[in-house]
Amino acid sequence: MSKVHVLHLYYDFFAMLDRRFKNPGADFSSGLERNTFWLLVMKINDCGGNMEKNMHLWEEYYQKILANPHRIQTEIAEALNSSGNFKAIDCGCGTGADISFLVEKGYEVSGFDMHQESVKICSDRFHGNPNVDISQSHFIDFNYFDCGLVLANLSLFFCEPKDFSEVWSKIDDAILPGGVFCGDFMGFRDSWVTDCDTTVCPLTEEQVNGLFSGYKVEQFKENDSQGVTALGVTKHWHIYQVIAKKAQ
Repeated sequence: MSKVHVLHLYYDFFAMLDRRFKNPGADFSSGLERNTFWLLVMKINDCGGNMEKNMHLWEEYYQKILANPHRIQTEIAEALNSSGNFKAIDCGCGTGADISFLVEKGYEVSGFDMHQESVKICSDRFHGNPNVDISQSHFIDFNYFDCGLVLANLSLFFCEPKDFSEVWSKIDDAILPGGVFCGDFMGFRDSWVTDCDTTVCPLTEEQVNGLFSGYKVEQFKENDSQGVTALGVTKHWHIYQVIAKKAQ
């Protein structure tokens, strides 16, 4: 696939993303970057694109979304934190929108992402800020620590299924009493469960609820509906959005 073809995909994506951000009724608007990123990756692979040769295009993509706002769910979660601890972990930090918000609220934040370009942009964005640490890591390899807030916005379902139990145990252990988890899980009716070239880790509603036996679930939303992706492809979304506070 030519560079021009790839750029056309980007421009279509940017136009859609701009429309979604201006739509206040879009529940997952500011977190769509992760889903749309992976869809674009799959589209390029399907068209025979060479990922290494197109790395400069990923940089252009990330630079374009740097101005995206943080998620409203992050605000809600931060306000619920009564642990007395103002350290946070952002799992799959993207371009750092949520990190920026939390730093403004006085948090020390460690963000990680498996994608090198994301890490580069966040490292540049927060260069010299002593309250931010950025690293490249997979969920299973990150060194989780005691904190008042863990974010996993539209990212945790990219955890390897074989690693999920151990990863969740590490996340649960890291959250202090009164601390908050804010993140999303993929349900089995999501079309990516069967159609995605990238491994995903779907859960049933019962399995999701079972993760929070020691928490008060402050918000639980299920998005189980047909929709359109960033590239105009019809897709079925099945996402569980959870904000939960650990019992004190």
